[in-house]
Amino acid sequence: MTTDEKLQSFYESATAEAAKQAEAMLAEHKAALETMFEEHKADIIRRAELQIQIATDKLKKNANKELSKAELDIKRELGEEQERLKDSLFAEVQDRLSVYMNSQEYQKLLTDQIKASLEFAKSDSIIIYIDPADAPKKQELEALTGASLTISEYSFSGGIRAVIPGRKILIDNSFQTKLEKARREFTFRFGKEEASCLKQD
Repeated sequence: MTTDEKLQSFYESATAEAAKQAEAMLAEHKAALETMFEEHKADIIRRAELQIQIATDKLKKNANKELSKAELDIKRELGEEQERLKDSLFAEVQDRLSVYMNSQEYQKLLTDQIKASLEFAKSDSIIIYIDPADAPKKQELEALTGASLTISEYSFSGGIRAVIPGRKILIDNSFQTKLEKARREFTFRFGKEEASCLKQD
C-alpha cells in the first residue's frame, strides 16, 4: 500500500471516528435539550395551573363576597319593608280600636274586665284604673259593676289595669300592652302553605 493510500485510509478512518463521536455527542446534547425542554414545559404548565387555581380561588372568593353582600342587602331591604308594613298594619289596628272604643261592645268589655278583676281579688283591696279617654264612662261603669274606679294619670290606649297591693299583683288588660305584645310576636310568614292558601282564596 502506498503512502497516499495509507494517508487516505487513515483520513477516512479518522473522519468516520470523528463523525461517529460527533453524532454521539449530538445525540447526547439533543437528549439533554429534550429533557430540559420537558422539564421547562412541565414547570410552565405547573405555574400556569397554579395561576389558574389562584385566579379561580380569587374569583370564587369575590363571588362569595358579592353574594353575601347581596344577601345582606336583600335581608336588610326585606326587614325594612316588613317594618313599614308592620307600622301600617298596627296603625290600622289602632284606628279600628279607636272606633271600637266608642261602641257598646267596648263598654261591655270594660264591664266584664272590671267584674273579672273584682272576682279575682275576692275580699282583697283592689285599685282599678281606666284610661283617661274612658273618663266619661266612669259613672256608668261604676253603676254597672259596683266598683270604685280610678282614672289613670297616663293613657294606656283603652282596657283596664288593676292592682291588688296586698298580693302585689298587677292585672294588665290594657290595649297598649296587648298591642306591644302582638307587635313583638308578629312575623310575616310566606311559605308554600301560605302561598297555596292565598291561591285558593
